[in-house]
Amino acid sequence: MALEHISSSRSLSTTETIAIAEELHGKDPDGVAEFLNWKLAELEAKRKEEEAQHFGVNESGWGLLPDLILEKIFSYLSIQQRYYASCTCRQWYLAFYLQKPWHDFIMDDYTLCRRKFDYGDRSWRYILDHHRAQQLISHVGQYLRHLSLTPTSFFGLFAHYHFMNHVSAYAERFLTDPDSVQACEFKIQHFRFTFYCDIPNRAENYIIGTGGDILCSLKRIISNLPHLLRLDLIDLLLIPEDAIHLLDEACSVLCQNLRILTLINGTKDHFSLLHPACFVNLQFLYISPQNLGEEMVEMLAHAAHLRELHIVQNSYTGYAQGVDAKSWFKVNHLFKVFLRTKSKVDKDMVWQERANVVSVLYDCPFTKFSSTSVITVIDLYSESIKEFGHLGLPKFTSSRKFVNRIDAQLLTLCRRCIYLTSLFVRDRISTSTALLIVSMTPNLRDFNIRRNALLKKIDFMFHHNLFLDNNFTQWIKLNAKSYEKSGREIGKILGNFAWKPLSDKDFKLICSKQTAY
Repeated sequence: MALEHISSSRSLSTTETIAIAEELHGKDPDGVAEFLNWKLAELEAKRKEEEAQHFGVNESGWGLLPDLILEKIFSYLSIQQRYYASCTCRQWYLAFYLQKPWHDFIMDDYTLCRRKFDYGDRSWRYILDHHRAQQLISHVGQYLRHLSLTPTSFFGLFAHYHFMNHVSAYAERFLTDPDSVQACEFKIQHFRFTFYCDIPNRAENYIIGTGGDILCSLKRIISNLPHLLRLDLIDLLLIPEDAIHLLDEACSVLCQNLRILTLINGTKDHFSLLHPACFVNLQFLYISPQNLGEEMVEMLAHAAHLRELHIVQNSYTGYAQGVDAKSWFKVNHLFKVFLRTKSKVDKDMVWQERANVVSVLYDCPFTKFSSTSVITVIDLYSESIKEFGHLGLPKFTSSRKFVNRIDAQLLTLCRRCIYLTSLFVRDRISTSTALLIVSMTPNLRDFNIRRNALLKKIDFMFHHNLFLDNNFTQWIKLNAKSYEKSGREIGKILGNFAWKPLSDKDFKLICSKQTAY
């Protein structure tokens, strides 16, 4: 019994266990328990003294924080910062292996990599350290909940390829031999993969997409993650022959589990995908317009749990055309449709006629507010749209004259779209136009304008067909002369007395929260 008690003690090494067993040999059985307690206390005191000499004496009390607080602190740190923190004291060293800090794992080009000299290119390259990757999976693989793979270079893409193969190998080994050292049960709920699109020259239009072994490795890892609730595949840019079998494994494994699917630029050219309609419990779908067709829209009409359909365009989105109005009419008001562009170059919106569009947002620094888009929104979505605007800061100059500004078009949009609740304006408008907007938009609650783009001018008389009475015009003349007065009146109408025009920093911060995917 004494030997079993010694062996089960986690704080003793093998050498210490053998030494105590030798000392116990020939002793009186009645005094064995007392001797064991004394010996264990002596070894524990000796170990604490060695740790104090190695880590230093903890005088600040930070090493005495409970594990719940340490988990919260470590979850905000990167892997490198966590490692440096674990070198301070034993309590923080143990906190390095807690579960919550490892729930989110984002892999970039340098994570789990080592440098190797490339004699062909005569430069240093980062390649995956396979031993380090295997150690990570075996120790904390069961704690991962969100796995994000975002290569940003051609060589980093190969490191991600090998890492996906390691994850798949550990998951497959767990099915056949759960007790193996090279086996791990993954409980990942969110998997995100962003393909690195190789563009050697900005003037070139040729883009290399996913395919071959990388696509096979991607499909393999998806098939080995049965607990997924969200799957994000971004900028794969496949050819139609590969895209038609892209989500075959996902449909068989995640047919009932998946809740959120993001499939941005699944193909390079226009090609309608049918896989998203196979997930019976899908609630949110993010997809590019070139992968959306009439058949898929009609199949989504049978998706009882689908609530939002986000049609997203980015810099790599190629030619696309809107879905036929007859197909949208069949699914009208079954789910909400969001139109969004997120690009570094000027990108036109692909309009969906007769769709239940509730939001139209542009996130492009070079896209200007045009009267064509305003007329299209009014004609197609005046009865449904609730959110409109241009996000971010513009990278073009705008005139201060009324005839060259967007005041007239913006006011027309607000007057015709009576259900508008949120508006983002980054171009120049006058204080009198801002007062007219909040006064003539009955449901507006979120009005975001830039302080540097707000002009202190009284130019309401240039708007056509307003038919304002004398009291209303006097009210505008009185309050449009001052930023403070106009801001106070706008806050009263919106029901937010703390409202004020935003600085560029605050405007960018609010726009950054409007994530596209």
